[in-house]
Amino acid sequence: MNCRGAKSPSSNSVERSTPCESFVRAGSLKAWKEEQARIKAEEEEHARLAEEKRAKSAQKKVRHNILYEIPITVMTIMVWPK
Repeated sequence: MNCRGAKSPSSNSVERSTPCESFVRAGSLKAWKEEQARIKAEEEEHARLAEEKRAKSAQKKVRHNILYEIPITVMTIMVWPK
């Protein structure tokens, strides 16, 4: 977007948001789209973190079972009648 007073993209300064780029009229279609994109990004981040947490939990369970699993031997007990 090119606005009056905006720096050209070829400027060697750090990227800055110019006032005309950051201004979006409240209630406009663009504002709604940006809000929807923000909400979607937050939901995806939440889902990604939840998936990572589940993966770590499953990994810990497997590691715990391998390290602390006690082999169970089946023993038959025979009871003789009296």
